[in-house]
Amino acid sequence: MMRNAVLFECKRGFRSRGFRVSCLIGFSICILDLFFFCKVFWQDLDSKIVSQAWIGTDFQLAFNNLYYVLFPILAALPFGGSYYQDLKTGYVKNLCIKISRKEYFAAKSIAVFLTAFAAVAMPLLFNLILCMGIVPLHTPEKLTFLNAGILDRNLFAEIFYTVPALYCVLFILLDGVFAGILALYSVCIAERVESAFSAIAAPFAVYILSGVALMGDQEGNWSVMEMVNPLQFCTTRAEQLLICMASGSAIAAIVIILKGRKKDFL
Repeated sequence: MMRNAVLFECKRGFRSRGFRVSCLIGFSICILDLFFFCKVFWQDLDSKIVSQAWIGTDFQLAFNNLYYVLFPILAALPFGGSYYQDLKTGYVKNLCIKISRKEYFAAKSIAVFLTAFAAVAMPLLFNLILCMGIVPLHTPEKLTFLNAGILDRNLFAEIFYTVPALYCVLFILLDGVFAGILALYSVCIAERVESAFSAIAAPFAVYILSGVALMGDQEGNWSVMEMVNPLQFCTTRAEQLLICMASGSAIAAIVIILKGRKKDFL
């Protein structure tokens, strides 16, 4: 029964209009970034490398900043507001006749996480594949403008200078995980807001406010907004990354588990 509930919620999520809109926005930003990169550097494109052209480490155009400002919206838009809509339409009551509240929240959380992961990660991966087909996959040079400011103390710095494509993939996976965690906060806050838009905007508020309050420096960083950006404007230590990921997941999980135990839909 649980497996069927997960499949059902995932189908709803991946077939939703929100998922299509999120992907449209994400893919558009990533395509425009590469288009303008090629347009600006057309005459010496052969001298460029993937770590310059990929949107995640492209510090020369504004699309990197745009993508990571919209990051939590892209994550929550696909399915983050679905629990609010299920509550307001009474749809959740029909579902919970067949499955338990715990199964409903488990299935909903998995679907919200997976759709957020895909909506954020797929455009970044698509952009990387296109970059690898257009510019050479050479290793960056240290202490030059080619390295996008990635120094030895930065996260995954050794990989950046030895296997740059793997560095990009690691951050794509990292971004997908944080996107999934942020999207779960839409489920956490659903009963406290007045619209599906507010539920979708909740991760954005958490992302921006915590990002500003916890922004670090070259000695360390606790801001998720800085952690997810491969340009690494602030240095993030591995233990800080793991603590933020674990604590963010734990908070969302505790709230959702409590909902599954106490919330009465019928």
